[in-house]
Amino acid sequence: MELTQLEFQTILTSVATTVIAAVVATLLALPIGIACGMARVSRFKALRFVIGLYVEVFRGTSALVQLFFAIFVLPSFGITLDPLLTGTAVLALNGGSYAAEIARGALKAVPIGQVEAAQTLNLGWWTTNIGIVLPQAWRIMIPSLGNVAIDILKATSLLSLVAIPEVALTMSNLNMNGSIDSATAYVGLFLVYLILSLPVVAVFAWFERRSARTLGRAEAR
Repeated sequence: MELTQLEFQTILTSVATTVIAAVVATLLALPIGIACGMARVSRFKALRFVIGLYVEVFRGTSALVQLFFAIFVLPSFGITLDPLLTGTAVLALNGGSYAAEIARGALKAVPIGQVEAAQTLNLGWWTTNIGIVLPQAWRIMIPSLGNVAIDILKATSLLSLVAIPEVALTMSNLNMNGSIDSATAYVGLFLVYLILSLPVVAVFAWFERRSARTLGRAEAR
Protein backbone atom coordinates (compact mmCIF):
# COMPACT_ATOMS: atom_id res chain seq x y z
CA MET A 1 0.00 0.00 0.00
CA GLU A 2 1.27 3.46 -0.89
CA LEU A 3 0.16 6.65 0.74
CA THR A 4 -1.19 9.40 -1.44
CA GLN A 5 0.37 12.82 -1.23
CA LEU A 6 -2.69 14.08 0.67
CA GLU A 7 -2.44 11.24 3.21
CA PHE A 8 1.27 11.86 3.70
CA GLN A 9 0.61 15.57 4.24
CA THR A 10 -2.11 14.63 6.72
CA ILE A 11 0.40 12.57 8.71
CA LEU A 12 2.91 15.44 8.73
CA THR A 13 0.20 17.87 9.87
CA SER A 14 -0.86 15.51 12.66
CA VAL A 15 2.76 15.13 13.80
CA ALA A 16 3.03 18.93 13.90
CA THR A 17 -0.17 19.06 15.99
CA THR A 18 1.31 16.53 18.41
CA VAL A 19 4.56 18.49 18.69
CA ILE A 20 2.76 21.80 19.25
CA ALA A 21 0.52 20.33 21.94
CA ALA A 22 3.46 18.65 23.69
CA VAL A 23 5.77 21.68 23.54
CA VAL A 24 3.15 24.19 24.68
CA ALA A 25 1.90 21.90 27.46
CA THR A 26 5.48 21.31 28.67
CA LEU A 27 6.39 25.00 28.56
CA LEU A 28 3.33 25.68 30.71
CA ALA A 29 3.62 22.65 33.01
CA LEU A 30 7.20 23.19 34.17
CA PRO A 31 6.80 26.82 35.34
CA ILE A 32 3.44 25.91 36.89
CA GLY A 33 5.09 23.02 38.70
CA ILE A 34 8.05 25.03 39.96
CA ALA A 35 5.82 27.91 41.12
CA CYS A 36 3.43 25.52 42.85
CA GLY A 37 6.33 23.61 44.40
CA MET A 38 7.61 26.86 45.90
CA ALA A 39 4.11 27.66 47.13
CA ARG A 40 3.93 24.23 48.77
CA VAL A 41 6.93 25.06 50.97
CA SER A 42 5.93 28.65 51.69
CA ARG A 43 5.00 29.86 55.14
CA PHE A 44 1.46 30.79 54.05
CA LYS A 45 -0.92 28.06 55.18
CA ALA A 46 -3.83 29.13 52.94
CA LEU A 47 -1.59 29.15 49.87
CA ARG A 48 -0.21 25.71 50.74
CA PHE A 49 -3.77 24.40 51.10
CA VAL A 50 -5.01 25.78 47.77
CA ILE A 51 -1.98 24.56 45.83
CA GLY A 52 -2.08 21.23 47.64
CA LEU A 53 -5.71 20.82 46.61
CA TYR A 54 -4.82 21.46 42.97
CA VAL A 55 -1.95 18.99 43.10
CA GLU A 56 -3.97 16.21 44.71
CA VAL A 57 -6.98 16.68 42.40
CA PHE A 58 -4.87 16.47 39.24
CA ARG A 59 -2.60 13.71 40.51
CA GLY A 60 -5.49 11.75 41.96
CA THR A 61 -7.56 11.61 38.76
CA SER A 62 -6.61 10.31 35.35
CA ALA A 63 -5.59 12.69 32.58
CA LEU A 64 -8.23 11.03 30.39
CA VAL A 65 -11.00 11.80 32.89
CA GLN A 66 -9.73 15.37 33.19
CA LEU A 67 -9.78 15.69 29.41
CA PHE A 68 -13.34 14.36 29.15
CA PHE A 69 -14.41 16.69 31.96
CA ALA A 70 -12.94 19.72 30.20
CA ILE A 71 -14.37 18.80 26.79
CA PHE A 72 -17.82 17.51 27.76
CA VAL A 73 -18.67 18.95 31.19
CA LEU A 74 -17.34 22.52 31.14
CA PRO A 75 -19.59 23.48 28.17
CA SER A 76 -22.56 22.75 30.47
CA PHE A 77 -21.35 25.69 32.56
CA GLY A 78 -20.98 27.93 29.53
CA ILE A 79 -17.22 27.38 29.20
CA THR A 80 -16.45 26.32 25.65
CA LEU A 81 -12.91 26.45 24.29
CA ASP A 82 -11.14 25.18 21.22
CA PRO A 83 -10.60 21.39 21.69
CA LEU A 84 -6.85 21.55 21.00
CA LEU A 85 -6.45 24.48 23.40
CA THR A 86 -8.48 22.65 26.04
CA GLY A 87 -6.55 19.41 25.59
CA THR A 88 -3.21 21.22 25.79
CA ALA A 89 -4.31 23.03 28.96
CA VAL A 90 -5.36 19.75 30.57
CA LEU A 91 -2.00 18.16 29.75
CA ALA A 92 -0.22 21.21 31.16
CA LEU A 93 -2.19 21.20 34.41
CA ASN A 94 -1.80 17.45 34.80
CA GLY A 95 1.93 17.59 34.16
CA GLY A 96 2.24 20.65 36.37
CA SER A 97 0.78 18.77 39.33
CA TYR A 98 3.52 16.14 39.08
CA ALA A 99 6.18 18.78 38.48
CA ALA A 100 4.97 20.58 41.62
CA GLU A 101 5.77 17.59 43.81
CA ILE A 102 9.14 17.16 42.11
CA ALA A 103 9.92 20.82 42.77
CA ARG A 104 8.71 20.61 46.36
CA GLY A 105 10.97 17.64 47.05
CA ALA A 106 13.95 19.30 45.41
CA LEU A 107 13.44 22.54 47.32
CA LYS A 108 13.24 20.68 50.61
CA ALA A 109 16.43 18.79 49.69
CA VAL A 110 18.46 22.01 49.65
CA PRO A 111 20.33 22.19 52.98
CA ILE A 112 18.52 24.38 55.47
CA GLY A 113 21.85 26.02 56.25
CA GLN A 114 21.64 27.82 52.92
CA VAL A 115 18.41 29.52 54.00
CA GLU A 116 19.70 30.23 57.49
CA ALA A 117 22.84 31.83 56.08
CA ALA A 118 20.73 34.04 53.81
CA GLN A 119 18.56 35.07 56.76
CA THR A 120 21.69 35.89 58.75
CA LEU A 121 22.72 38.23 55.93
CA ASN A 122 19.23 39.81 55.99
CA LEU A 123 18.54 38.77 52.41
CA GLY A 124 14.94 39.10 51.28
CA TRP A 125 12.57 36.28 50.31
CA TRP A 126 13.10 36.83 46.59
CA THR A 127 16.91 36.80 46.80
CA THR A 128 16.95 33.80 49.12
CA ASN A 129 14.53 31.60 47.22
CA ILE A 130 15.05 32.67 43.62
CA GLY A 131 18.73 33.48 43.81
CA ILE A 132 20.02 30.83 46.22
CA VAL A 133 17.59 27.96 46.86
CA LEU A 134 15.98 27.53 43.44
CA PRO A 135 19.22 27.24 41.42
CA GLN A 136 20.38 24.41 43.69
CA ALA A 137 16.98 22.72 43.62
CA TRP A 138 16.84 23.09 39.83
CA ARG A 139 19.84 20.81 39.42
CA ILE A 140 18.13 18.16 41.56
CA MET A 141 14.81 18.34 39.72
CA ILE A 142 16.07 18.37 36.12
CA PRO A 143 16.01 14.58 35.48
CA SER A 144 12.52 14.19 36.94
CA LEU A 145 11.20 17.19 35.04
CA GLY A 146 12.55 15.57 31.89
CA ASN A 147 10.39 12.56 32.69
CA VAL A 148 7.37 14.83 33.08
CA ALA A 149 8.07 16.33 29.64
CA ILE A 150 8.24 12.86 28.07
CA ASP A 151 5.05 11.82 29.87
CA ILE A 152 3.29 14.87 28.44
CA LEU A 153 4.47 13.94 24.95
CA LYS A 154 3.12 10.41 25.35
CA ALA A 155 -0.13 11.71 26.83
CA THR A 156 -0.87 13.66 23.65
CA SER A 157 -2.20 10.36 22.30
CA LEU A 158 -5.20 10.86 24.62
CA LEU A 159 -6.24 13.81 22.48
CA SER A 160 -7.22 11.33 19.78
CA LEU A 161 -10.12 10.22 22.00
CA VAL A 162 -11.76 13.63 21.69
CA ALA A 163 -11.22 13.80 17.91
CA ILE A 164 -8.21 16.12 17.98
CA PRO A 165 -6.26 15.29 14.82
CA GLU A 166 -2.92 14.40 16.38
CA VAL A 167 -0.72 11.61 15.07
CA ALA A 168 -2.34 8.67 16.94
CA LEU A 169 -5.79 9.49 15.55
CA THR A 170 -4.45 10.01 12.04
CA MET A 171 -2.57 6.70 11.96
CA SER A 172 -5.61 4.89 13.35
CA ASN A 173 -7.88 6.47 10.72
CA LEU A 174 -5.50 5.54 7.92
CA ASN A 175 -5.50 1.97 9.19
CA MET A 176 -9.28 1.81 9.42
CA ASN A 177 -9.84 3.16 5.91
CA GLY A 178 -7.39 0.67 4.48
CA SER A 179 -4.66 3.11 3.44
CA ILE A 180 -2.10 1.27 5.57
CA ASP A 181 -2.19 -2.04 7.41
CA SER A 182 -2.22 -2.36 11.20
CA ALA A 183 1.44 -3.32 11.50
CA THR A 184 2.60 -0.36 9.42
CA ALA A 185 0.29 2.06 11.26
CA TYR A 186 1.33 1.12 14.76
CA VAL A 187 5.01 0.47 14.09
CA GLY A 188 5.04 3.89 12.46
CA LEU A 189 3.28 5.41 15.46
CA PHE A 190 5.77 3.71 17.79
CA LEU A 191 8.67 5.21 15.84
CA VAL A 192 7.10 8.67 15.72
CA TYR A 193 6.83 8.88 19.51
CA LEU A 194 10.32 7.45 19.95
CA ILE A 195 11.83 9.96 17.53
CA LEU A 196 9.94 12.85 19.10
CA SER A 197 11.16 11.87 22.57
CA LEU A 198 14.84 12.03 21.58
CA PRO A 199 15.04 15.85 21.43
CA VAL A 200 13.38 16.01 24.85
CA VAL A 201 16.05 13.72 26.28
CA ALA A 202 18.77 15.77 24.59
CA VAL A 203 17.42 19.09 25.91
CA PHE A 204 17.25 17.93 29.52
CA ALA A 205 20.69 16.27 29.25
CA TRP A 206 22.00 19.65 28.11
CA PHE A 207 20.31 21.33 31.09
CA GLU A 208 22.00 18.82 33.40
CA ARG A 209 25.45 19.45 31.91
CA ARG A 210 25.00 23.21 31.99
CA SER A 211 23.75 23.14 35.57
CA ALA A 212 26.69 20.98 36.64
CA ARG A 213 29.18 23.37 35.00
CA THR A 214 27.52 26.41 36.57
CA LEU A 215 27.50 24.82 40.01
CA GLY A 216 31.13 23.78 39.57
CA ARG A 217 32.19 27.35 38.79
CA ALA A 218 30.21 28.63 41.78
CA GLU A 219 31.88 26.12 44.11
CA ALA A 220 35.30 27.00 42.69
CA ARG A 221 34.75 30.62 43.63
